Amino acid sequence: MRLITFLALSLAAPGMALAQCFICDTVVELNDASAACFLENADGFIAAADKDPGRRTEVNLKICGGGRGLEAFPSLNSLAPQADAADNDQLVYFLDVERIECLQRLLDGAEIKGSVRIDLETECR
Repeated sequence: MRLITFLALSLAAPGMALAQCFICDTVVELNDASAACFLENADGFIAAADKDPGRRTEVNLKICGGGRGLEAFPSLNSLAPQADAADNDQLVYFLDVERIECLQRLLDGAEIKGSVRIDLETECR
């Protein structure tokens, strides 16, 4: 009986790897700039996650952010709500090592035009 239980759990374990991080983001939305930023820093994100007891970390894509912290004075037009898609992209995610490695594999060599939405639960099985 124990052998059957062990075999069943060991077969299910690879598919359950992503399910173990209940606080991790499951969907990532990236544009070409944030995808390039992720790929440039993926090894650092993996190293940071490996140091964490839960093997997860914050993936902060603001580190590659466009401007250098300087913004022009606002004009009357800039005070109105903007519907710019680039401003709506989330730039900080919480991911575990498995999700970071999977996202790295998915993005490596991929050409991103505009914005892409990646469901890590589906794509990383």
